[in-house]
Amino acid sequence: MNGDLDEIARAELIEREPCPRCGAPPGSACRANSGVVAVDYHTGRYAKIPTLKSGPAIRIPTARGPGRTWQPGPEPDLDPALLARAGDRIGYARVSSKGQDLAGQVRLLKKAGCVRIFVEKIGTREKIRPEYNAALADLRPADTLTVTMLDRLGRNMVELITSAQDLAERDHRLEILGGPLAGMYDPQGAGKVLFVVSPRWRRSSGSSSTSGP
Repeated sequence: MNGDLDEIARAELIEREPCPRCGAPPGSACRANSGVVAVDYHTGRYAKIPTLKSGPAIRIPTARGPGRTWQPGPEPDLDPALLARAGDRIGYARVSSKGQDLAGQVRLLKKAGCVRIFVEKIGTREKIRPEYNAALADLRPADTLTVTMLDRLGRNMVELITSAQDLAERDHRLEILGGPLAGMYDPQGAGKVLFVVSPRWRRSSGSSSTSGP
């Protein structure tokens, strides 16, 4: 959570969204079952705000009247562009054998700003990778799946194309921190055809197999 935001500023950020739990409309504090203003904002509401989602429960400011009879607040007059979700980075790190070290990948993913990192020691020949699937399930619209190298996602061109298309269909971005295709790929841009059209990747792979474990 951004320490520079005071309680009123945090409330204004949270109140841009309706509450999925208590039904409070935009501009209003959350309400308790008893019909009064709640003490805390409901997690399902402030978790939508990238700068707040990883923080602790956020208390409703005194100015919002916690404990008093709940009444809807004013409808916020906000520029829709301000409400666009920037998205979070979700990291995925993988090695093929138990003797290999994940620390280097995790360190790079943390440096890149990943809010959560999923790690596993499993070969790419395994059809089911539980932590990779968990990372995909954790992604929300506009989030980015971040890996240190492209071959962390698959062992050959078919698997890489499948992974990229799956991310694009879910409205997620793919970020590669190192290697010949390092960069951020948006599904609305070149991301969908990234692995098909890139001659640099084809030259670096040499064939349909990726290098490394």
